[in-house]
Amino acid sequence: MKHTIQIISILSAAAMTLTACGKSDKNKDSNAAQADKWRIVSVYECADYDNNICFSTQENSRLDFVDMTTLEDSPVCDDPSCKHREGSDCTAYGKDNHPFIYNKRLYYLKSSDIITKDDGTYTTNTMMFCSDINGANEKQVAEIDGLSYNDYDRMAIVGSTAYLVMTNQPYDKDFKELEPSLELVSVALDSGKVNNIGEVTQGYSCGAWVYGLWDNKLIFRTSKAADDRPFMERLQDFADKNGLSESEAIEQYNDKAEYDYQYLSYDISRGKVEKNALSEPSAISDNCYYYVKDGKPCYLDKSGKEQTIEGIDDGSNVTNIATINGYALIDSENSQYLFKESDKTISKLTDTYDIAAIKDGQAIIRTGSTPAYEKKAVSELENSK
Repeated sequence: MKHTIQIISILSAAAMTLTACGKSDKNKDSNAAQADKWRIVSVYECADYDNNICFSTQENSRLDFVDMTTLEDSPVCDDPSCKHREGSDCTAYGKDNHPFIYNKRLYYLKSSDIITKDDGTYTTNTMMFCSDINGANEKQVAEIDGLSYNDYDRMAIVGSTAYLVMTNQPYDKDFKELEPSLELVSVALDSGKVNNIGEVTQGYSCGAWVYGLWDNKLIFRTSKAADDRPFMERLQDFADKNGLSESEAIEQYNDKAEYDYQYLSYDISRGKVEKNALSEPSAISDNCYYYVKDGKPCYLDKSGKEQTIEGIDDGSNVTNIATINGYALIDSENSQYLFKESDKTISKLTDTYDIAAIKDGQAIIRTGSTPAYEKKAVSELENSK
């Protein structure tokens, strides 16, 4: 059973750790000196280790903080009389889009309604807001014109700047989709200055994926449909060819193989986007650049030397790698493994887990769709054989 706690008590001790983050970002992407401090923000990367919390978005879009030590959760609201109901004045609502804490403030995104441009075409904007930790005193930090951001996209916070690969999806006067593009954007969190670094892919896509920072370069992937038409047109063709209704086609249509992927890097110091010269990444941590080679998990260490992770003993290929606070969670076709970066050991897990965070030898595991959380020692997850 979950317990409600006052939000100030969750963060009172941790707030002191963020006072060094408030330095002004006076020049374009002037993070080169502090680029070793970075993190990913997304619906899955929900752990804030500095503040000992996980962000939890409830089904009704309410944002909660979950204490990593106690697993007690609290809506982002410190009004003791509030019922925390949707449609009320509760400050926990409207903050569920890519929340993160910077300089003792809570930041998040919001999308505008459809905007009619002077020429009669349509677009949408994305706004960045911040508030007190308890959700009060909300103010707009920045507005990114003509660009939208998907719920599943990953944002990188590097020093005092947020980096986002955003979608420019225009519509004509009849509200028909025109060819979109993906654009790399930075937002200086202190000043709110928006810098559209430029278009990185043109065409209908399935979004982008930001992996992280390596050698002071932001590593990311973009996509473009091989059949460069709107998704619904391709879906309708699939339905017509197979005699399916739209709902049946949506359930059966898998267009993932129909995209061309491009792996890019943005050199923060030079301000230049170019093709990623390294292997296609699976995940990136502070110390390891992970990728799959011949079905085996590999990584580059900080010296650039390739290392192979041995111990995948189920005879199957690796399908996914995710980084979790000094660990790599490795999925194979048949099993799941945990690689510890500090001592380069690997353990086969007893089951398949959705791990939100690992701290002090304890794994915080998502359970259900709310989500709910449970905690287990990492040693409990490992197969003793």
